[in-house]
Amino acid sequence: MHAWVITAGTERPVAQAPEPVGAARLVEVGEPEPGPGQAVVEAHHVAVNFSEPRMMDRLPVGTVLGYDAAGVVVRAAADGKGPAEGARVAAFGAGAWAE
Repeated sequence: MHAWVITAGTERPVAQAPEPVGAARLVEVGEPEPGPGQAVVEAHHVAVNFSEPRMMDRLPVGTVLGYDAAGVVVRAAADGKGPAEGARVAAFGAGAWAE
């Protein structure tokens, strides 16, 4: 799976960073493992909110960007809570800028 991830953060001096502070790249990441009450959503649409680009230099390296998404549940929560597989959903939560 690919996701937009913070690749340079404020924990390194800017002079030593190979790319600008708060830089992000589309990179290969592992498949998500949902916790109890969580589902895996195939994001069809995501939003870029005003605050997200402004906060990139404050997030730790490895953070998957994005908060708003709409799509389809591809793996329902193991505990049976939440929408069923195949349900169309809108979501608000960290990590929306991923496949």
